[in-house]
Amino acid sequence: MKIGLIGNNISSSNAPDIHICLAKIFQIPLEYLLFDLKNKEENYFVVLLKELRVAGFKGVNITFPFKEKVIKHVDNISINLRNVGSANTLIFKKKL
Repeated sequence: MKIGLIGNNISSSNAPDIHICLAKIFQIPLEYLLFDLKNKEENYFVVLLKELRVAGFKGVNITFPFKEKVIKHVDNISINLRNVGSANTLIFKKKL
């Protein structure tokens, strides 16, 4: 399974280690990648979301500064997401 983290300045994130450790405990094959968009153009975020879906990613964690921006790019928004106004996790249900 492929998942990852999207954000700025995330090279020192502990997320890969945590997720890979949990995947080993539960015997889930996992690839967890970081997508640091610090030096990318702002519209690259939307392009990356599409590329990850096509590449078969199951989802991504979202961190600063994309937590609020991601909401306008999702198909289904829960009431909790609508109330909070930001998202931590994006699940891809279908490939494009």
